[in-house]
Amino acid sequence: MRSIGLLAVSLLLLAIGAHGRSENTFFAKADTNGDGAASFEEFRQALESRQKKPQPGATRRLFERADTDKDGRITPVEYTELLSMAKGIRQAKDRKKAETAKLSLEQALLVTEGRIPPDIVSDSFAIADKDQDGYLVGAELEAGLDQIKRKLRAKFSAVYTRVDTDHNLHLNLEETINFATAFGVEDFFIEENFDLADIDDDNQLSAQELEAFFKNSAKERKAAASSPLVKRFDVDHSGTLSTQEALRLAEHLDSDMIRAKQAIFEADVDRNGQLDSEEMDEAVRIYAQKIAALAG
Repeated sequence: MRSIGLLAVSLLLLAIGAHGRSENTFFAKADTNGDGAASFEEFRQALESRQKKPQPGATRRLFERADTDKDGRITPVEYTELLSMAKGIRQAKDRKKAETAKLSLEQALLVTEGRIPPDIVSDSFAIADKDQDGYLVGAELEAGLDQIKRKLRAKFSAVYTRVDTDHNLHLNLEETINFATAFGVEDFFIEENFDLADIDDDNQLSAQELEAFFKNSAKERKAAASSPLVKRFDVDHSGTLSTQEALRLAEHLDSDMIRAKQAIFEADVDRNGQLDSEEMDEAVRIYAQKIAALAG
């Protein structure tokens, strides 16, 4: 039996999954004459309507693989089986990538800058790096993320209790500033945004309000582009990074270049070929998500 192939997997999943359509919706679109099955031409047109024209022969191979009874048509059952196989191949491919994805401490500190205290990142990295080779790979990467989550929860609880000097389980502005200082957040940022975080307008922050605020305001707290490392790659001192400068930075950090390119492209929302501080911060966030997804 012929393998479906990675090109065909990408063809199918991009045409269906990336657009948030159910398999039934896609098949209904392919079955233009309503006879309950899709001919090759119907199948080809449905695929090509969702993406750029595929390489010659790819659609034919995909169709022939789905048409298990070789009657020249794909039934809903055959199509569902094909989709299940395609998803299984993609998941296996992602698991393989997760086993080889590498993250250095320098990368981890850059990705989490302004969001997670560097001591937590460094300590978690050291614990997870079982072979002490300076990289987190596969299961080590997943273990590192788990360590960070545990340490963050523990520090959040400990610091919150310590700065809540009146022990009322809420923080006033002064207490919130003390809390933020422990996490490396500037005083002026808290003063300017305290009212925004105070959802119930009682002039104090509950633990839930504080946690939600810090999660939602990560971008504004500290853009990754402010780091000295990023500034070093801004060769024209424009205050922004061109996409090429951003790629050189990613390469310097020994990043997964496929996901780095994807993150840079997605973050350049105005498509001007330049990443300002917010867009660079967004690129770092997107890259971190993609790497974490591999380990997940």
